[in-house]
Amino acid sequence: MRIIKENNRMVLVVMIIILADIQGKWRCDGCLEDEKNALLEIKAFFNYPDGHFLSSWGLYPDCCNWSDVVCNTITGQVTELNLYYIKIWNSKDRYINASLFLPFQELTYLDIGRNNIVGCIKNEGFERLASLKNLEFLDLSYNNFTNDILSSHSALSALKVLHLRGNKLRGKLNVKELDAWSKLQELDLSENEIDEFVSSAGII
Repeated sequence: MRIIKENNRMVLVVMIIILADIQGKWRCDGCLEDEKNALLEIKAFFNYPDGHFLSSWGLYPDCCNWSDVVCNTITGQVTELNLYYIKIWNSKDRYINASLFLPFQELTYLDIGRNNIVGCIKNEGFERLASLKNLEFLDLSYNNFTNDILSSHSALSALKVLHLRGNKLRGKLNVKELDAWSKLQELDLSENEIDEFVSSAGII
């Protein structure tokens, strides 16, 4: 009986060591290592070719303590990114690689408004974020997106809130492109130059 207990105790110790080792590879000082690396790539994007934006990112080991980053307190996964007005207003327009956000599988809230983003890199548009099944809030306000931005968002079926205020949407918008957003509760298209909304049946 004593041998069985000692064997059970040894099995438990081994399991604890294995779990500790796995967690050490999985977590990096409080946040996921792959997510920490992804955040540093985002920082590099906003700082290219020079700049001092997101200065706290990388300053502390735990990326959950970086400014404008919110993590799940249990898993350490990033759930919110507030990148509003990171670039100075008079900086040049740029194209963003939406795949930068793919590592954040628990992301629910993403704000990249007012960053002079004119569009996405070819084949790296927001449709790439379709795998982010928890993404409910997306703010792209006060950038320089045009009408085609709507079709690139059609794959984001989990969205509840989409802000496109103050971009360069113009003329007629076909509301058929909104059909895929079955969960959408709030869509802000104000401060654009939209003349009318049309459907297959005509002007709405």
